[in-house]
Amino acid sequence: MWCCALPPSHAMSIARTLVLKSDSPCQRHPGVASVYTWEGRIVEDQETTLLIKTTDDRMEASKRLNALHPYSVPEIVAPDVART
Repeated sequence: MWCCALPPSHAMSIARTLVLKSDSPCQRHPGVASVYTWEGRIVEDQETTLLIKTTDDRMEASKRLNALHPYSVPEIVAPDVART
């Protein structure tokens, strides 16, 4: 699962909570430059991407992530990955 969060310190706070609550054993936090429209204007930001490792049985992580996220409409992507 992944999402973007501002600032990096907030991303680390979310990551710590997800580990503490056993929603995810590990995350990575690369920085990205983002360009997007918000409330009728073009915004350029430096964001931190949270790459969150979890499993289907821990998908409560997406609900917790949504609750902890500072954005009113966070991007949370959770692809369905088949096991082989």
